[in-house]
Amino acid sequence: MASAATTLRGIEQPGLYWKPGLFGARPTWTKEPSLDKITELAHNHLKLPQDELVDLRPFAEGAFNKLYEVICSKGQFIFRVTLPVAPEVKTRSEVATLSLLHERTNIPVPEIIADNDDLEDDLGFEWILMERMPGRPLREVWHKMSWLHKELLVKQIVGFMVQLYYLKLPSIGSLYSEESIFDWDRSRNYTVGDAVTQAFFIDDHIQQSIYRGPFASSQSFVNAHMAFLQHDITKLQHAEGSDGYDSDDEEQAEGMSEIYAKLQKVIPTIFPAANPGDEDEETILFNGDISFNNIIVSPSGDLVGIVDWECTTTVPPWHACQIPQFLDGLLPTSTTSQSQPPLPLTPEALADKDAVQFHHEQLQAYELTCLRTFFVEEMRRQCPEWLVYWQEGAKKRDVLIAIEECGDDSQWTLINGWLDAVLEGREPKKGLLEAMWTPVGE
Repeated sequence: MASAATTLRGIEQPGLYWKPGLFGARPTWTKEPSLDKITELAHNHLKLPQDELVDLRPFAEGAFNKLYEVICSKGQFIFRVTLPVAPEVKTRSEVATLSLLHERTNIPVPEIIADNDDLEDDLGFEWILMERMPGRPLREVWHKMSWLHKELLVKQIVGFMVQLYYLKLPSIGSLYSEESIFDWDRSRNYTVGDAVTQAFFIDDHIQQSIYRGPFASSQSFVNAHMAFLQHDITKLQHAEGSDGYDSDDEEQAEGMSEIYAKLQKVIPTIFPAANPGDEDEETILFNGDISFNNIIVSPSGDLVGIVDWECTTTVPPWHACQIPQFLDGLLPTSTTSQSQPPLPLTPEALADKDAVQFHHEQLQAYELTCLRTFFVEEMRRQCPEWLVYWQEGAKKRDVLIAIEECGDDSQWTLINGWLDAVLEGREPKKGLLEAMWTPVGE
């Protein structure tokens, strides 16, 4: 195995520390954003009267962000402060993505009031000020929604994904625009640049001198993921004496190296190299986080909007055509699908909170099983070619899953088994993702 990249990019990331952990590095804040500065910025950019007081409240916290609700005479807004996991490019790409969605689709997304990707500003963090979409996350309303509302919501999501399918882009990476986003009536020019995904910035990945886009072909995109995997293996091989060193690092490196070697053989068979002179692959905007948290609905379940478009990428149809996350069945239950509804709870069981919770999970599993079928049938009606890419792209998506899950030793048996089947010319009994989420014994 060749050595990993040794030249570092020297990117400053003030306020961020990647804390080593059992399941990988976790981003942590080394300083808190100033609430006074946030209030001042919101006040200024909303152009409020000088003597008006702004009500600022903590709203939510994600892996990379702290969100604050801004309440004032002009309405309710969200001020989102982000850790510099991918300085400049993460914020710029999200702003451009939301701008394009406003301009060229009818997907309901938040309107941006102001943003800043300069870590040298008064706040010391990147931030976005946007409208707060009225409503509540789907997860809070799901069990109160009628079946009709659930089907209608899925149908609307299908329609949005069809719009994205036909919104073709020129290469693989993430979206950017050099023009102001604040004139919503003006058509802007968009370009594809650095890919902003966790694989490209997690832990010390943002510092590595590994090409990150735009990519002309699927193989070059996958090879970049392999370069980061190679870096991680090399890092483990030289981990002794470093921060977060574990005595099992050598064994971990050996297991990952075995998978890496097999992937090197598999990738050229699944991702043929582009010929000289070939045009860049056409791509589609892909948001892998259309989740129960990010779909906003009214109390009755009417769709209000879809939030959180950070780390949206422009990828080929084999990658972009995926069942949206809220329907993908990866639930914290004993099974990923359920063909029959659970039996109604007895009066005694209704008094047991654990029994009620388990019943809700079983009912949700059954409903999502039905709704996935409905999604597929509705997509077949609206955009049958989307389904072709979804079905035929499974093996390509499984290659990326093998790379991304390579560091999880609990998945090594499944990954090696899948890779061995491909190398031997056998069709794996199950796709890799399906196998990972199938309960033991099934």
